[in-house]
Amino acid sequence: PGLVISVSRLAAGKRLDHSIRAFVAADVPGAVFEIWGDGPERERLAALIAELGVGDRVHLRGRTADPAGVLARASVFVASPAFEGQGLSIVEALAAGVPVVSYDVRFGPGDILAGGGGVLVADGDEAALAEALRMLLTDEQAHARLAEQAYGSARVWSDAAAMSALADVMRTALESPARR
Repeated sequence: PGLVISVSRLAAGKRLDHSIRAFVAADVPGAVFEIWGDGPERERLAALIAELGVGDRVHLRGRTADPAGVLARASVFVASPAFEGQGLSIVEALAAGVPVVSYDVRFGPGDILAGGGGVLVADGDEAALAEALRMLLTDEQAHARLAEQAYGSARVWSDAAAMSALADVMRTALESPARR
C-alpha cells in the first residue's frame, strides 16, 4: 500500500519531473515513489528530488531486469509523458492489476485506458495528476474498482489479441479482390 511506481526511460519526453512534483503535492502520509529506469535525465531528476527534500520518499532505482516483479509490489503506476508511442509500461502495469494515472496525450494512454483501469488527466496538469494520485492512494473502493478493470484493459493489448487482430487484417487483405 502506498507504493507509486514509474518504469520509464529517464528522458525529457517522459516528464518525470511532473510525476515527482505531483507525487509530492499529493502529500499522502507513508506513500513512497520509486522510479525505475535510466537515461540522460537521471542527474536532473536527482537534483530535483534533493531540491524538494524528498529523498526519503522518492527514489531513483535504476534499471530493472524484472519489471513484472517491480509492478507486482505497486499500488499505483504513474506516467506523465509529453507523447507516447506505445505505452508498453502502462500495459504491463494493467496486466499486474495496478491502476494507472497518466496524462491524456496523443497515442497510448487514452487508447490503452479506454476500457478502464486508470485515470487520465489533462496533459501538463500537475495538480490534476496529484489529485488522481491522492484519490487512488486513499480511496480503497476506487482503487479496487480500477485494479479490477486493469486486467480487462490489459487483455485487449495482449500478444494473443495482437496476433488475432493481425490475422483478421491479413485475412481481409488476402480475401479482397486485387485492384489491378
